[in-house]
Amino acid sequence: MVPGLRESMESMRPASGAKLHWKQIRTGAARAAVLADVAALPVEHLVVVRLGGVRAPSERRRRVCLRRMLFELVELGVAHVVAESRGSADDRRDRNLLDALRAQKQIPSALRLDHMPGPLEPMLWIPDVVAGAITASRTTGAALTSLEHRLSVVEILDT
Repeated sequence: MVPGLRESMESMRPASGAKLHWKQIRTGAARAAVLADVAALPVEHLVVVRLGGVRAPSERRRRVCLRRMLFELVELGVAHVVAESRGSADDRRDRNLLDALRAQKQIPSALRLDHMPGPLEPMLWIPDVVAGAITASRTTGAALTSLEHRLSVVEILDT
């Protein structure tokens, strides 16, 4: 299944050769087409949205969401998570969070977390598109109807 999904995503690679990135898709029609293509894939989407003030540092906001996402993924039976690399220091922070959650027995020790560069792994473009579509929906009212049948959104309040 994964090789076929990679091929589907690879077919959406921009002519520039860069990775598919929601923010670089300029028109509403192009975004709708990409979202429809992603929605047609046999993939379930889990999105964790943090609600609360913007005063918290971005890394703290990310950590709050990652903590909840890891918990939700474990509940769904996921044993291996691949995240887009943000550089060695940020990747290390993610692994430190996972280690802390393991030590607190909030996450099983068997859960693996690996990081990969976004341009090298087309599967990582899927969450970028979904997150972009969620943001557009919440900020502009853009429709998510093509995606709703495979989408679970978890909202967390963090002040």
